[in-house]
Amino acid sequence: MSENLVEIDLCAFIPHGETVKGKTKARCVKCGFVSIPTKGLPFRKCRIKGIVDTASKSGKIIKSTCSGSHEANGTLFSKYVGNSTLPVCLKTGVITGARDLHWPCLASIAISCVRQGLGLAVADHGLKEWQREELMGIGVQWVHHEQPSLSKELSRAKNDPKAWWKPWICKASPFNRSVWIDSDAVITGDLSYLFKTALKKPCVSTQKIWRKDSYNIYSKLVEATFLDDIVWEDLGQVNSGVVAWRRNNDLIDDWCTWCEHIMNSPDLSSLTIVRDQSALVMSLIYRRANGKPEVELLGDEWNTPADNLPAGLSMERSPISNDPCRIIDEARSRHSDAKIVHWIGSVKPWSIASE
Repeated sequence: MSENLVEIDLCAFIPHGETVKGKTKARCVKCGFVSIPTKGLPFRKCRIKGIVDTASKSGKIIKSTCSGSHEANGTLFSKYVGNSTLPVCLKTGVITGARDLHWPCLASIAISCVRQGLGLAVADHGLKEWQREELMGIGVQWVHHEQPSLSKELSRAKNDPKAWWKPWICKASPFNRSVWIDSDAVITGDLSYLFKTALKKPCVSTQKIWRKDSYNIYSKLVEATFLDDIVWEDLGQVNSGVVAWRRNNDLIDDWCTWCEHIMNSPDLSSLTIVRDQSALVMSLIYRRANGKPEVELLGDEWNTPADNLPAGLSMERSPISNDPCRIIDEARSRHSDAKIVHWIGSVKPWSIASE
């Protein structure tokens, strides 16, 4: 155990600004929640069942019982955005899907949306109750989407079905204009360009740092499906981490169709490396081959790989804060030209936390 972490009963009231035995972190012995005081704020305590924690003026601790989750009521977000909340208007918003481990990035996305006056819709793929309550406290909308099943072949390969669900989450967006952002990314700039562009045509992020490898990633899948005379190499740079579109644009329908096609074809699924992203690339090639409107391929600043390292070198990335506000500041300072920083690959912020 870290010398700066002490195990205590966080169901107890911790007086404002007090640390515990000189430590800088505390873990609840009853539910495992780790609390970190910031800028003189107290340790956050676990929520209690039917009892209100109080303390005398002398700071005497009054004990109560841990229920295994934590106080929400917007307490975490109030440190960063005060009493501000997400707008009720459904015109423009960010949409994503996340589980509990994604919290540092998901919470930072929520903070950025509040600051930019954007809505936020989330597909809950395994958030904890206290995380849900924090998000509900600032007005997050929950996305309920179709969950297509995998083919028997993909299921036997222990493929994660959630890795294919992205276009169906997008299809269920409550916003007139939406921007999908992966929940292992952080917003570091103004998103207004994406929403403005989405009025005219969809746009998708690219990963030009992969340029030399992109052909190899999709080539077998493309060769098994399309004729040789289709020019598609520029589409091989596409990354599905950021997608912007307007309601009722048929790009999302085409994306769903290609996901289903690959998921139910043993031959095609065996050639697929990047799952929903491969299906997006295939749908874009299909649209080009059939004379459908092109999408805008976004510049590097809209999907900057963390530390400017591709997925294959993600093990070399530097640790970063898991505080939802600090992670924005640190990502911005490391990537001055980026609008969105994306931890593409296996190494995520929560696996290399600096605190």
